[in-house]
Amino acid sequence: MTIRTPRTKFSTIIRELSEVWSDLSEFPHIFPLSSSIKLILPGEDYALVRGKLEHLREATTHANVAKLTLNLSPHAEMTPGIASYITELLFRNGVNILDAFLGYGDVIMVVDDRDGPLAYDVLQGEIHGSTKWRGGNHEPSR
Repeated sequence: MTIRTPRTKFSTIIRELSEVWSDLSEFPHIFPLSSSIKLILPGEDYALVRGKLEHLREATTHANVAKLTLNLSPHAEMTPGIASYITELLFRNGVNILDAFLGYGDVIMVVDDRDGPLAYDVLQGEIHGSTKWRGGNHEPSR
């Protein structure tokens, strides 16, 4: 969910959201950006959050998406350019990344629902040293 709003309204929106947090299946990922707030939460929680924020016409959602959470090993965390490498690897293999949030130790990405299994396969292949995905010639199933 993307909530387009001036930064001056961020604290008010977060306060409103906090009123429904105890009813959510899991705590949402919240990313305040320069002119919007991005929320990533399970599909079943969107209706509850949307209801709370229905007065905000600037709130938009993307349907049919999948969340990928990558917890990096301490060695990977220290590797320069690791996030760029991961996103480039997925792009080269046909995965469309809609949003990516890079943190120290983890990466959270939102991809098209159809690309979720492919992204998982590509990353598993890379972890286990498979060369199948490195060429980027895999055709995604559509």
